[in-house]
Amino acid sequence: MVSFPGGGGKRQVSSAGGMLPRWNPQGGELFYVAPQGNGESRSMMAVSIETQRVPKPGRPNKRFDLPQRVITLFIAMTTDSYDISSDGQRFLLAQQEKGSEQPEIAVTVVQNWFNELQDHK
Repeated sequence: MVSFPGGGGKRQVSSAGGMLPRWNPQGGELFYVAPQGNGESRSMMAVSIETQRVPKPGRPNKRFDLPQRVITLFIAMTTDSYDISSDGQRFLLAQQEKGSEQPEIAVTVVQNWFNELQDHK
C-alpha cells in the first residue's frame, strides 16, 4: 500500500501474500484474498487501516474461508469476482455452478513483440 498522490509511505498489508484488494465502503479497512496452508485454499482477510498522513495497516485477520467453487472463479475472473455491501458487513461472491467443469484458462505469450512493432513503423 502506498499513499496517493505521491506514492510515499509504502507499507506491506498482508503477512502471507494476497490478491484482489478492495476497500471497505465505510473506510478504514482493506479486504483481500490470501493463500492458506498449502496454497490451494484461500481466505478472505481484513486489515484495519489507520488513515493518517502516512496510512498504517493493522494486523491481518481472517474473516472466512472461501469454498473451492469460488476460488476457481477468482483465478479465472481476477478483478470482478467479489464485492462488498455498502455497510461493509456482507460479501457478494461469484462462484462456479455446482457440477460444472472448471473454466478453461488460456494464456497467450507474445515473444519479440517490440521488434515486430518496430518493423511496422
